[in-house]
Amino acid sequence: MATITFNDYIIEKSIYRTNPSFKEPHEEYGLVIDEDFSAEVGIKNDRGYVKIKLLLNNDDDAEYISNTPFFLEVIIRGIFSHEYEIEEKSQLKSLLGSNALAILYPYLRSYVSFLTANTNQFPTYILPVVNFAKLISDEEKIHFFGFDD
Repeated sequence: MATITFNDYIIEKSIYRTNPSFKEPHEEYGLVIDEDFSAEVGIKNDRGYVKIKLLLNNDDDAEYISNTPFFLEVIIRGIFSHEYEIEEKSQLKSLLGSNALAILYPYLRSYVSFLTANTNQFPTYILPVVNFAKLISDEEKIHFFGFDD
């Protein structure tokens, strides 16, 4: 049976900037925050890697740009050790593509909340509690590497 162990995570990239075009919250929607996620899952040697990329808001959204308070890009990488037999590689892929993403997502949520709270300019933004692995899989925004299939 393939197994994984969470070792650590790092924030690889974090860019926050206010929106100079922000005027006020939308009268119906409030602050407009658009979430865009993607993920990479892979193995190399005896390590498993899971990377989640988050973009909050997009400069190109002309319709709601004046209701968008900030732009944020975060890339977080989780590092996992793993054990598996060669015939269990697909099971390892499934574990990293579901469980490892589920393990890493709360660290991303915490970081985004911490960062937006400490800008002291807008209300704290809290990412929703979701089945992140299912969400990213359903939207086909997960990419695998190192599994040779």
